[in-house]
Amino acid sequence: MTSSTASDELDDNVLITNEIHSENDSGIDSLRQNCSPYVLDGYNKNGSKGSREGARFRQLKERRKSLGALMDSAEIEKLYLESDYFWQTACNDNNDNHTVTGSSEIDTCLQYHLNRILKCLESLESIETDCPLVYKTSEMLKRLEVETVTLDDLLRIAKSAPALPNISNVLTEIEACPEVQEIWLSTCYPLNSSLIVPKDKLKTQIKLQIAHITEQIYPHLVSRVAESIIRLLNDNVQKETSNVTVFHFVGIFKGRHFEPYIENMGHDAWMVTLLDTEQIQKVAQVVDRLSNVPVVPPLESLKHLGVLLARGDFRISMIVEQYLRQASGHLLSDLLSSYLCLLEDDTTDARLGALKALAIFDNPRISKQITYVAEHDSSEDVRRFATSMLRGFEEEVTRI
Repeated sequence: MTSSTASDELDDNVLITNEIHSENDSGIDSLRQNCSPYVLDGYNKNGSKGSREGARFRQLKERRKSLGALMDSAEIEKLYLESDYFWQTACNDNNDNHTVTGSSEIDTCLQYHLNRILKCLESLESIETDCPLVYKTSEMLKRLEVETVTLDDLLRIAKSAPALPNISNVLTEIEACPEVQEIWLSTCYPLNSSLIVPKDKLKTQIKLQIAHITEQIYPHLVSRVAESIIRLLNDNVQKETSNVTVFHFVGIFKGRHFEPYIENMGHDAWMVTLLDTEQIQKVAQVVDRLSNVPVVPPLESLKHLGVLLARGDFRISMIVEQYLRQASGHLLSDLLSSYLCLLEDDTTDARLGALKALAIFDNPRISKQITYVAEHDSSEDVRRFATSMLRGFEEEVTRI
């Protein structure tokens, strides 16, 4: 097992501003550079972040290669037998077969990703400029960048309409790994589609592709890992829909090694499953494993540990608290940053649990973030606990 060295780059400024890039090994971005110890070959070398970020922007500017397209027989027939199609205007609402681009699949994909861009912009607009909690802003900006690249791809594909794109070429162009390509091709070919498929059909192929990885350690969790992957597609900028585009699906695996990533999701699913039981022995089993790993756990597991603190069972809280109090060095910094991220979670229990974890660390340097929560959180319980934390910080400063 190779642990990350990227946490060596953490300093006090990073701890407070959360300027860390996420590994997202749990289904929720963890705002930490290091990979989970469960990822066999996942590690970052010092100094690699800048070049990687630069490459992402160069990719946006330089991706001008042709995706290639194959003519579908039905489209060819339409081309020759219904030539009036090319003279129809966008105002002709009487023709049910009319499309904006000439391909209903491309139209659907454009609408899908334009809606995601709009939701990103709406979310960013709703965040106050002076908000010291930066996790959600960081996530929205990253999603916006990804969606911009996707829109660029789609607009180039649309130029070839009514031809249908060669999906194998598209998958190669958007840098899908072989395993992800296999999942998509196995889903779309039987459906005679290319760019968009139903999520339930995709989930079936995901289970088949990941079974040999997950079954080695957690044979009972294959379905749960597949469900976790589908949940990644249902993020907070995604409208409720039964379909998913190839660009969205490939995007959740970008920059990750498929097999170690799936292994890691299996470990996370195992931990969350045991934590959800709220049984002392099972919680202790998870905490014991985490205590033997010197890097921060996935954010989803930390969220569930925090929820256990919020629920208030004394014996379980003592087990979790002991694990958090033993943290030191880079692990402590990463835990602190992760729980600051969870202050922006949608659920009250997760935010209250994050506050209780941060209270254990007793670090006055996060008073700015806690003050914001005390003044703006929608939950009275969360605001009350944040206020009590601030009083504790003030008393500590007075003693010093």
